[in-house]
Amino acid sequence: MEWSKRSWMLMLLMVAVVLVVFATPVEAASADAQIKQLKRQMAAMQKSLKALEAKQAKPSAIDQRQVEAMVSEAMANKTAPDWVSNVLNFEGELRYRHIDVDDDNTADEVRSNDARGRITVYGAVNDETDLVLRVVAGDATLETGSEMDVVMELMYFDWHPDSLERLPFVGTGLDLLEGVTPWYRPGSFDGAHLLGGRIPYPFYHPSNSNVSFDGPDLDGIALTMKNPIGDNIEVFGGAGGFWLDNQATDSDASLWGTQVGFTWLVPDMDGTYATAAVAYFDYGNVEGNPVNAGSGTNNTLDGANYANDYNLLVVNGEITFPACPGVPLISEFPVSVFGEVATNMGATTSDVDAYLVGLSVGEIADPGDWQLVYNYRTIGKDAVFEQHNSGFSDNTDVSGSTIELAYKLAKNCSLSASYEAGKQDISTSSTTDYDAIKVGVTVGF
Repeated sequence: MEWSKRSWMLMLLMVAVVLVVFATPVEAASADAQIKQLKRQMAAMQKSLKALEAKQAKPSAIDQRQVEAMVSEAMANKTAPDWVSNVLNFEGELRYRHIDVDDDNTADEVRSNDARGRITVYGAVNDETDLVLRVVAGDATLETGSEMDVVMELMYFDWHPDSLERLPFVGTGLDLLEGVTPWYRPGSFDGAHLLGGRIPYPFYHPSNSNVSFDGPDLDGIALTMKNPIGDNIEVFGGAGGFWLDNQATDSDASLWGTQVGFTWLVPDMDGTYATAAVAYFDYGNVEGNPVNAGSGTNNTLDGANYANDYNLLVVNGEITFPACPGVPLISEFPVSVFGEVATNMGATTSDVDAYLVGLSVGEIADPGDWQLVYNYRTIGKDAVFEQHNSGFSDNTDVSGSTIELAYKLAKNCSLSASYEAGKQDISTSSTTDYDAIKVGVTVGF
């Protein structure tokens, strides 16, 4: 049977309809399979993501160390602005000690635990000016449980023209022995410095042992200088004026002083030097003025007023050896021998002389180092102005010894102990004893 053209067209149309009808479910089934496959892949990806999140939340020890190393490196490379590094320099110190004092003269027996804290902020205002502020909190009455007194111990500017070497900060590190700081050592400041405000005591005393002033601060202005004049000699000096007492009605007491000296580096004796200085101190508005209410004094009085003027001539010095070979026990330690003599040229009474001799062994530098300082002093009744002297219990007319021992326990941590044994016995009819033991620890940063 022959197929007409019409028949062939009908056949092709029927085949197309069949293909369309049966092809649609197959394509739908394929799409469903693809959707299921995508869901499985998404579930696997979510599982992997959760595992990564858990790993980040709890890093391994190795990862943690790597992170800490990266942070440390980033902090080391981080630099602060110049004004921050210049201004925000500070030091802190805490001293805790036990004190046992027996003073027959005042019938005082003090047994106390004393704490003192110091915070110092210092830095450069500009290329030629530094600023120092020190706040001290401590128990002034030495009575357990009493309130702390907070005072501004130092607040001064240091102007050093032409960018000369700056005055080393007073109290850098630790005061290993009470009042002993590197600033007082010969060779510790160069050039010229103008200090103003509540300044550190600007005059040299050997090993900071003296009979003329107890320090550590003065309100006023002072100029200090030091300069070499050869290969082996350096000269130093200072001058200043200070206000000692603020009186409501009477004249304010003042102090005017000047000093010159030199340090000689002994030839062919490496590290051995000798220092000598002479000073003159003139107290103003003391003679004929009354004693401050409640302060008391052991100086000679005319009624309720001071009978003498106080014009002190002070000569002092020391010689320091880096070591003493052949000397038992101390052959490997630095040794200093020092002394000071003072006389009151403005007094009309007797007992106007004072002197001190001493020995220092050892030096505090590294953990395990120790230092021992001994001195003996005699201070006449009118040799110095009592309210600002460094006698036992701040008295004149005394004699006796002081022993101080310091041991550097660790970096920025030291132990100290001192014993004072004195007598008020020069011009008094009856002798009174003074004994004081102080043991403490000092830490700082």
